[in-house]
Parts: sequence; C-alpha cells; structure tokens
Amino acid sequence: MEEAVPSVSVSGVGSRFVSQNDLETAKARRDEQWKAAYARLGQEPPPQPVEDSFDGRSLAEKLAANRAAKQEEWEEKTKLANQFRALEEDEIMFLDSIREKQAEEERLRNLQEGEELMDFKKMPSTAHPQRSHKLLVNVTPISWTRAGVQIPLHRRRTRKSH
Repeated sequence: MEEAVPSVSVSGVGSRFVSQNDLETAKARRDEQWKAAYARLGQEPPPQPVEDSFDGRSLAEKLAANRAAKQEEWEEKTKLANQFRALEEDEIMFLDSIREKQAEEERLRNLQEGEELMDFKKMPSTAHPQRSHKLLVNVTPISWTRAGVQIPLHRRRTRKSH
C-alpha cells in the first residue's frame, strides 16, 4: 500500500503533483491486493463502486439540483392522487349495506313520527292542555311585563345587530 502513493520527499513544487498514470497504476495494484485478500478468504469481492465523472458545475448548482430533485420526490409522494386508492368490491358492498340500513331507519322514523303527529292532531284540545295556548297566538298584547313593570310595546328596546 505504501508503494501506491508516490513519495513527496522530492523538493520543488512539481514534485508534489502526481500524474494520472501514477494514480491509475496505484489503483490497479490496490484492486489486485483486494482481490487476492478476498481469494485467500474464499469470498467473492464486493462490486466496485463506479466513479463519478468530472462534473464542472459549481457546488451551488449541484446543491440546487439536489434540492429540486428532493422537492420533486416529495411532491410526488404527497400528490393528492397518490393518497387515495379505489374501493374494492367488498368495501363497496359493505358501504352500500350501511347506507341502505340508514335509509330504512330514517324511513321508519319518519313513518312513526307521521303516525304520532296524526294521532296528536286527532285528539280533542281539552284532552291536551298544551294545545289550548294556540288560541292566544293571534291576540296582540298591548304591553309587555318585565319584573312587574308594564312596558308599552312601542317603547320596548330591540337589539340592534352590528
């Protein structure tokens, strides 16, 4: 492994740079060493990651592209159409049966209320003292009493709605 990286002990600026050819030979030697080590263990070496080619974009452009990709992915996940699924046949049948039961209960309730109302209307007014107050509905009162004091209707305050 020490042979893979050229020595930097040579003085001068040019000596600190490594050529592409030196890098490729060092990488090939490192790959051979890894393959030999896995062969000694009797295992298959993992697949090598593919190196990214040179991307001339600035860091800001790369980050903006990543942000836009993540935003698109998030929007796709939260799209309204993706949140709902179609009902299955057994779910539709169940909901229909519930709706039919509710409609039948409502129909029976309305029928029962109608019968009770007809019975109530057929009763004489003397048998039901609550009906006798309907006779006074058409009489207009002359005054209104509050706390024992009679106030004429034309002076009674009304609430103003704002």
